[in-house]
Amino acid sequence: MKKIMIILVVLVQTTIFAQADKLQTIEKKLKLTNVSVGTISDDILLIGARDKVVKKVTLNNLLINKANIDSPTFTGTPTLPTGTVATTQTVGNNSTAVATTAFVSMADNLKANLASPTFTGTPTLPTGTIATTQTAGNNSTAVATTAFVSMADNLKANLASPTFTGTPTLPTGTIATTQTAGNNSTAVATTAFVSMADNLKANLASPTFTGTPTLPTGTIATTQTATNNSTAVATTAFVQNNLPNTNGNWLPTFSLPVNCTLGATASGTLIITNNKFAYISFSLTVTVTNANTWTAIRVSDPTSYVGARNALVGFGFAYNSNTNIVPVMFRQTIGTVPTFSFFPTAAGVYEIIVFASYRTI
Repeated sequence: MKKIMIILVVLVQTTIFAQADKLQTIEKKLKLTNVSVGTISDDILLIGARDKVVKKVTLNNLLINKANIDSPTFTGTPTLPTGTVATTQTVGNNSTAVATTAFVSMADNLKANLASPTFTGTPTLPTGTIATTQTAGNNSTAVATTAFVSMADNLKANLASPTFTGTPTLPTGTIATTQTAGNNSTAVATTAFVSMADNLKANLASPTFTGTPTLPTGTIATTQTATNNSTAVATTAFVQNNLPNTNGNWLPTFSLPVNCTLGATASGTLIITNNKFAYISFSLTVTVTNANTWTAIRVSDPTSYVGARNALVGFGFAYNSNTNIVPVMFRQTIGTVPTFSFFPTAAGVYEIIVFASYRTI
C-alpha cells in the first residue's frame, strides 16, 4: 500500500494546477509532522482552504512540466527574467546555447558593418554579389566589378597579334620579331633589323659605295682638280675644265651688212680644246655694192656656246669670180659684237672665208 505524503504549503495565495480545467488554492499555512520520505510515484495530498484536502496527486504529475536545475532542457519559447546571468559561449559556437551580451559583442566584432564595411584578411564575396563599378583608372583596393574589368580590358591590346593606337611605348628590353630586310611597314623594328638595314647604307661622312651608285638630279659635289684621275665624282665644272677636243657644226647668223647684201649660203665650225681655247671658222656669200669701200658684217657670238672669253681675233679672205682676193679682218673685244670687214677692189659677188680663235676665261 502506497504511503500518503502530505506537503506543507507555505505560500498563501499559491495557485497549483492540479487539473487542466480546475484550480485549487491554498489560503492558509499548514504544519505537517511525522512526514516520511516518499518516492516519485507516491500520492501527495494538496491541502486547500479551511484545512481541507482538495486534491490527491502523485509527485511525478507535479514535476512533469518542470526543467532540471542542473543542465535544464526547455521546450517551446522559454523567457529568461531580466538580469539573468549565463555562461558566455566560445567564439564560433553555433548551437541553441544562450548567447550572452559578451558572446554577441565578441561575435559582432568579427563582422563588418553593412554600410561602408572594412574587411581584413582575404574576404570572399558570394557568387552574384552586386557592387559599385569604379571609374576607369581607379587603382585601389575597391571591388572590381565585371563592368570595371571589361572597361579596363577594352583599353588593353590582345597578347596575340595586338593592335595599338596612339603612340605606344615599349619597355626597355622588349623582345620582338625581326622583320625581313626591306620591310617598310609599321611593324616594330628590332635592333637586328636596324643593324641589317644600316649595313646596306653608306656613312654620311666619307661614304663608300658599291655596285653602280646613282646620284639624284641636282646633287652638289666637290669639283676635283684638273689632274685628278680617281673614282671621285666628276662635277660638270670638272668635265668642262677637262674637255677633250670637241668638233661640231656651228651655224652663225649675220646682221647689219655695210656696202653689201647677204647671200643665202652660210656655214660654220666650232672647235673647243680643254674648255680654254676655241677655234671657229665660217663662210658665206655676199654681193658688194661699191668697189674700194669698206664693207663690214656682224656675226653671232660663238662664245655663247662655251661661256666668257678674253678676246676673239681672226683673219680671212674674200674673192670674187674674177679671182680678185682681198684680206678680211675679224675681231671682237669683250662686251662688243664680233665683226669682220674687208676692202673690195671691185663690186660683185664675193665668197668670204674667216678663221678665228680665242681663249675662254
